[in-house]
Amino acid sequence: MPHSALYTLVLLAAVAHASWNAMVKSSGDRLLMLAAIRVVGLLAGVAVAAMVPLPSLESLPFLLSAAAVHYLYYALMLKAYRVGDMSQVYPIARGIAPLLVAGLGAILAGEYLGPLSALAVVVLSAGIVLLGWSGHTANRKAVMLALLTGVAIAGYSVLSGLGVRRAQSLLGYIAWLEIATGLGMATVACLRRRSAIIEFARTRWRSSLVAGLLSVGGYAIALWAMSVLAMAPVVALRETSVVFAALIGAVFLREGFADRRIAAAAMVLAGIVMLGLGADA
Repeated sequence: MPHSALYTLVLLAAVAHASWNAMVKSSGDRLLMLAAIRVVGLLAGVAVAAMVPLPSLESLPFLLSAAAVHYLYYALMLKAYRVGDMSQVYPIARGIAPLLVAGLGAILAGEYLGPLSALAVVVLSAGIVLLGWSGHTANRKAVMLALLTGVAIAGYSVLSGLGVRRAQSLLGYIAWLEIATGLGMATVACLRRRSAIIEFARTRWRSSLVAGLLSVGGYAIALWAMSVLAMAPVVALRETSVVFAALIGAVFLREGFADRRIAAAAMVLAGIVMLGLGADA
């Protein structure tokens, strides 16, 4: 498949990512919604794992490490949301991740981007981070937690990208990663929200199922893309979910879309164009 077509699929995955994040944002219990999404991934992973080969032993350390960093990411993200606005924390965290992945990709995988692709990653990241400061006053604790969350995002992205390339079974790796992360989040939900689980499942099972399928499908596309493409552009394009989330918030959640957000969205659009122009270069 041409690289430009893969990048298009990653852009669709970003829309899916924004959609399920908006569902988490609008949920009355973010922890249970997040756990429900991961349980959908767990069930999907079990179903797929029963039909495909196991990932190679060589990929196992990367898979387990990526799952562990996912747990750290969830903890940091939920803590950041407690002290700062989601519309500020989320873009900052997602915006710095591509730059970190670009550096780690060069060091660990020898992935040196061409000038146009490198500029696209920088412009995309800058636009995403700018979106985080749109209409907000500085909250140092929230910003620090957002930056740490971005480090975690970069960590699991690189570990997953390196692992899936060694797995020999793309679907097997994705399935067992979903199983590993799903088991952890289900355990946390049982420990912290046991009394609320049944009522949440009764009233929110439909939205949880839709959000879970969007999450699993979107991340599967990202891992597929990272198995054949440089990690940094894939992560950068996936993080455009922030712009789609802002649009969803403006249209459906009535959060408004200030002039600075429009400028940030324009920067992201410019980055996408540059990435597309350099995709098959």
